[in-house]
Amino acid sequence: MTMPGPSTAAGRQTTCLVCGSTELDALGGYERFDLVCCLACTFVFVARIPSPEELDAHYTGIYQQREEALEWLSPVTAGRFEEWLDMMAPYRRTARILDVGCGVGQFLVQAAGRGWEAYGTEYPENAVEICRRHGITMAGGPLRPENYEPESFDVVTSLGVIEHIYDPADEVDRFHAVLRPGGLLWITTPNWSSLSRRLLRDRSYLIEVPGHLGYFAPRTLTRLLESRGFHPLNVETTGFSPTRFRCSLAGQRLTHLNEETGDEKVRAALENRPALKAVKGLINTGLTVSRLGDEMKAAFVRL
Repeated sequence: MTMPGPSTAAGRQTTCLVCGSTELDALGGYERFDLVCCLACTFVFVARIPSPEELDAHYTGIYQQREEALEWLSPVTAGRFEEWLDMMAPYRRTARILDVGCGVGQFLVQAAGRGWEAYGTEYPENAVEICRRHGITMAGGPLRPENYEPESFDVVTSLGVIEHIYDPADEVDRFHAVLRPGGLLWITTPNWSSLSRRLLRDRSYLIEVPGHLGYFAPRTLTRLLESRGFHPLNVETTGFSPTRFRCSLAGQRLTHLNEETGDEKVRAALENRPALKAVKGLINTGLTVSRLGDEMKAAFVRL
């Protein structure tokens, strides 16, 4: 079933971005961010619509796209990308993969190295050019289905992007248009239900207004995807960042976490020691079962 898009009035959202309900209520304790909760489906989002000027001011200088980022890629993150590509291999028919909001293309470069035909979208012009220099077929701006053959991709990925989207239901419809039936949609996004957010509340590093406009939990992400023609395969909630947690308590914000803090050393230690890696796996299993991990990793199949 396809629902209508969000309605607005005087610069504010008046309907839920996930289910379309008009039963919205201010979220107690988060008034300074103007967060509202849908009483019908529990989705949390920013009610006030930011102006283009606000968004430009927010993103300028924060998400600078540099080619050196390809060289700075953490070995742990590179290993995680390999695990994801292993998971995606059974869906490979045309060998076409699209990463929406791909940055400078770290994931797509690895995918291309494994024989995928790599496509990406991104806003900053320099990021688009960096990706093109590394063999990625790029389109600037948002995902536009008319730029591609309908239903032509085996896999579509959205890595830490959907929380930034003004109309997530429309974005999911775009995924549906370019992904073949039976193809895989892989989404990562912060988890509103995480333990850290529950403990930190309005000090949580998950809250980044006007950058993050929608705050998904496993239930609301699954509801959105199911309503737009996708079947859920798996939704994990993993990870906890001690450094982010500590800095949130101190009122500090970080933009390049792995470069500026000790989190990367912790990640490397956990990966390189089998016993610690096993413990990490058990912890992540517990975080997924309880839905309390910091990040959601969700796999859906296009119907």
